[in-house]
Amino acid sequence: MTNAWYADPRKNIYLCPAVGPVGRKRGLSYSMNCHLEHPEQAPDAVGIRLSRINNAAKTILLIEETELTLNDGSFLPRGFENYFSKEYPSKHADGTHLLMCDGHVEWIDKVRLLKLIRADSDYFRPEVK
Repeated sequence: MTNAWYADPRKNIYLCPAVGPVGRKRGLSYSMNCHLEHPEQAPDAVGIRLSRINNAAKTILLIEETELTLNDGSFLPRGFENYFSKEYPSKHADGTHLLMCDGHVEWIDKVRLLKLIRADSDYFRPEVK
């Protein structure tokens, strides 16, 4: 990948068109729900098959992060930058975009998102078969 491709939202599908300098430098705007990467049921495992998720329409796969929380492509709801923030900064009309495990995209307002993050809700913790 060239740097020009990496930092261009018209070419790199991992970049939101509203990405700022941090996202351009990292080449991404979205982070994966860390509970899908290392499930509690099998902490040594890497990943969960989407077919094993009971409620895929209510389980977050990717979350669009902002310049203040984007760091490594993995989203930990109770991570310091998310959990202790008084406000989840947002780029899109006081909200952000979520890609759910069934493939649909939702917009969520930051007040509701903060409640989900603080509760470490089932939206982040998948129930698996």
